[in-house]
Amino acid sequence: MSKDGLSHWKKLESENEVFRDAFHYINTHAAITMNGDKVREMIDAICSWSYAHRCGNGEYSEEEQQRLVDKSFEKIKKLVNRE
Repeated sequence: MSKDGLSHWKKLESENEVFRDAFHYINTHAAITMNGDKVREMIDAICSWSYAHRCGNGEYSEEEQQRLVDKSFEKIKKLVNRE
């Protein structure tokens, strides 16, 4: 596997860990601490990440679109303390 292929897999593995932690975060605040504000905050961050993939209707360059996705992903990372 090429070096680029390995770095791609490492990035995916890291992202997977963040999303796994996001699900745990939701579970903790929905079922254990009963903190609806924390659940809503994470759901909003996830919705922003999802929307960042679709917004712009093709008007953004790939780099601009990726910046939006990365920015929204950083919000999720910050919430799960994986900065």
